[in-house]
Amino acid sequence: NDFFLRSVLKKNDEIIKFQDFSGIMNGGRVSKTSENKKSKNGIEIVNMRKISIRDKKDVVDFKLPTFIEIMKTDLYTDSKYIDITEENSGDDNYRKLIFTSKNKSIDGQKLNAYLIVNKKDYAIIQYFVSFYDDPNNAPYKKTFRGHQYRTQKYQKTLNFSKNIVTNKYSLNNEKLEVSLELLADKKIEKTTYYELSINYFVTKSFTNQTVNSNFATDKDIFKAKFTYAEDFWKTQNQ
Repeated sequence: NDFFLRSVLKKNDEIIKFQDFSGIMNGGRVSKTSENKKSKNGIEIVNMRKISIRDKKDVVDFKLPTFIEIMKTDLYTDSKYIDITEENSGDDNYRKLIFTSKNKSIDGQKLNAYLIVNKKDYAIIQYFVSFYDDPNNAPYKKTFRGHQYRTQKYQKTLNFSKNIVTNKYSLNNEKLEVSLELLADKKIEKTTYYELSINYFVTKSFTNQTVNSNFATDKDIFKAKFTYAEDFWKTQNQ
């Protein structure tokens, strides 16, 4: 697949990190791969641009996810741990199945997810999963420097569509949203709120291209270093 990925990190509603990728991925499947290695499940970055704005007063730096973390999405459907119900999808052509964890996690949270399924061919059209149902009561944790923080949102939405040529379904786009609260202390003037949004779009599916991996899939995506191609980005309207 050819893809486009945009990540935006905000601190108190102001952008502090921004990054765009265009590249090639084999069918949306990603496994751990190193750079400069041909791999069926690797990532080839073709174009990239990024900016970072950091206040000298900042005592923490927000690590961005890896490609593995972005693309990995599990279905939580085991009835031993999950309650499964159905609600009206709003469209007679689709079913909406609801999945809720029976017990709370160690953070006192319950998983909530749903699937939208095409009644005609049983294909999954949309999948949503959220790991925080009671964010205001999520426990605080400590960084290695002792600062207290807590995650208040971690959720993914995936949409799938059918390729009219191959007649097969594949991932069309994905959105990852994360919110984090960092408490004020002796070194942090005021409580800070971070919001991360990552949008992945498939621009061309089933391309069957060879992926020449040039970036490790288990590496913070903001660590990527590629030459800025001005001519390419001038043609983009994102």
